[in-house]
Amino acid sequence: MMSLSKRLQIPANAISASLLIALGALLLHNNIATQEKMVADKAASMLNFLDKSSVTYLINFDLTALDLFTKQVVKDEDFVFVVFADDKGKPLTDPPPAGATNAVVLVLESPIVGTDGQKLGSVRLGYTLHRV
Repeated sequence: MMSLSKRLQIPANAISASLLIALGALLLHNNIATQEKMVADKAASMLNFLDKSSVTYLINFDLTALDLFTKQVVKDEDFVFVVFADDKGKPLTDPPPAGATNAVVLVLESPIVGTDGQKLGSVRLGYTLHRV
């Protein structure tokens, strides 16, 4: 026959282990959600930067500068593609790579508006959460 202390120790250890596992799962879930939000905020900030800084280049029709923007942005592993388009939606920079459409890519789009309020074009930014 087991002593009273042994009979109390087994359920107490089982409950402690269960609570520890539950806490670990909760922390993992919160960590992943926080990282996903950070990447989404980073993408929104990048999109905001791109639409504000590209106004002059669209007015001057400087496609070389827009291409440099796209090449620099996609050096970051979180970003898959950047496409600038004119006011009719025609792409002014290279379209997304073929592999980008097969991966899980989240896309943000923003209009590019001139200082007079006229829509000059738009910018699309594709990003991924594969590193989360």
